[in-house]
Amino acid sequence: MKNYIFILEIILVSILIPWGINVQNIAIIFIVLIILCYHIFKSKKGYTILFLTIMLCIPSTEDKNLGARFSYLFHIIRFGILLTFIFQLKYLKYRNHIITSNLKFVIFLVILINILYSFAFDSFPFLLNSCLYYPIITYIFMWIAFNDRMNLNISKNSLDILFAVFAVYVILEFFFNISPYHFLYENDLSSIDVIRRAKGLLGHPLIVSCVVLLYESFLLYRLTQKEKIKLQIILCLIIGIITVSRTTYILGILEILLWIILNRKYKSFTFYFYFFIFIILFYFLATDIMSDYFTDVIYRFQNDNIDQRYGAYYIVEQLISNYPLGCGPNFMETIRMERLNNIYFTNTFNTLDNYFLTQIAIYGYLAILIYIYDFYYMFIICFHTKKYSKIIPAILLLFFTRILMSFTFDIQAYLSFNMIYYYILAYIIKNETLNINTNNIYNGK
Repeated sequence: MKNYIFILEIILVSILIPWGINVQNIAIIFIVLIILCYHIFKSKKGYTILFLTIMLCIPSTEDKNLGARFSYLFHIIRFGILLTFIFQLKYLKYRNHIITSNLKFVIFLVILINILYSFAFDSFPFLLNSCLYYPIITYIFMWIAFNDRMNLNISKNSLDILFAVFAVYVILEFFFNISPYHFLYENDLSSIDVIRRAKGLLGHPLIVSCVVLLYESFLLYRLTQKEKIKLQIILCLIIGIITVSRTTYILGILEILLWIILNRKYKSFTFYFYFFIFIILFYFLATDIMSDYFTDVIYRFQNDNIDQRYGAYYIVEQLISNYPLGCGPNFMETIRMERLNNIYFTNTFNTLDNYFLTQIAIYGYLAILIYIYDFYYMFIICFHTKKYSKIIPAILLLFFTRILMSFTFDIQAYLSFNMIYYYILAYIIKNETLNINTNNIYNGK
């Protein structure tokens, strides 16, 4: 019975936040806070999925006009995670099972570098984001997710429910033009939509793509656990299609190919059977039912800012030759001041749309330390294959997903990407830890 109540809480929160903001009733947020505080301090479980629920109910875009309206909710998430961490560490005396001593050193070193860069380039927002906010939504969130006492089956089912609710909002907005944030999209983001693309509650199709691709990697991991998740896969596929995002299409296919290779599924007859069925259905949709939609998809591949992303490599190459230690957080101003551009890249564009290039532009050669911070667990499993042997394919798939997405946009800037990513990473490690402990008990170790 308690499980159904928790599912109802997820649905309730996902209704209260967007529609409460729509009618400008801030009092509704206090109901959400009461529910969240109950799970943090009283039941001591279920709080991480509630943090994800709040995060998926607010536009995560960096657009100043759109994002500023929801800044207080961003702070609720960040400081809520920090408060939960302090409460568990100081009062509940939870032991650390996931943040190793080496990782602590990496985190400390990265924060120290960010402090130096903040003062060197006189940027307090950078100090706040890089030294406080980013550690909170990455490893601190991963720590509290790992220590969430919720049953693992309920955890994964809750994420399925959350994605289903998220998908309902995407479908309503895309097919029926119904959205609690319609007034915001009309005023602030109409310029990005040459063609119709799904934004849901997150403000931009690319952020919807993040959620879809990470959830896909989670489903692929569960397939290796022989779970029956056909409905989840179909729903994930539908939402991925209506984003009309090259990122979703290309990386979604690459994820599946990587999963096939890592898990050696190419030896299975079932794989070829389902692949054949998929090709037939895809051809049928493309030619008969959704011909207008696929025309839009082709337009996206032919006409958007692909050249801009290619041109950014040459720009960063020039930057690092002139500034070996980077230009700091305001690197775009340096690019404009020095009039760096080429036939592909225009310096009026306010982003490099590439995580790796952005870190190099900010830190120069020291960007390698930031990469170590973000990809720490990938390095760990490469050197501790005995400990992680059973989940190497799952973790590698998750990390390859992160790496591939890093080439398409600045992943470190978005709560939605980082929180779901670290939630899934914590779940996989926690599930494997449980399996190891169960086997040890069974074998009398």
